[in-house]
Amino acid sequence: MNLSTVRLLGSIGCRLRVHLAKLWYNILTEETMYERFHICDINIEDEQKSNNGRDISVYVDTLEMVNIEIGESLTIRTDMNGLADLREILNQADEKLDQLNYSNKMDELTGELQNTPVTSHDLSPTQTHDVWSAVDLEINDG
Repeated sequence: MNLSTVRLLGSIGCRLRVHLAKLWYNILTEETMYERFHICDINIEDEQKSNNGRDISVYVDTLEMVNIEIGESLTIRTDMNGLADLREILNQADEKLDQLNYSNKMDELTGELQNTPVTSHDLSPTQTHDVWSAVDLEINDG
């Protein structure tokens, strides 16, 4: 086999792969009737887009893929496993934010309690009486 025959076969192989890929795509889209289903559109707060937030659109298709379009510049296309992983990490982020929020509120409340002076007029006479003071002890010498 000479070099021109190898090049010709390589060229035919490349064209054949392209035709097979197109044929496979046509089979998938025509036989399974490819469809894309819109799930929802939301707008979330985004510190980079302070005025309007960030638009997010979610779609699923008949190839069992999920498309998450974030703004106009980013699309995440993943399968069910990727979706489950994404859901898990977002859940972990949510739990961490809850922990931080709880911790901040507790620190705030603890600070308020420490800075609140207790005065004797806030306490009843029973609460201000020291039951362990030595002055109040009566010693009976039998």
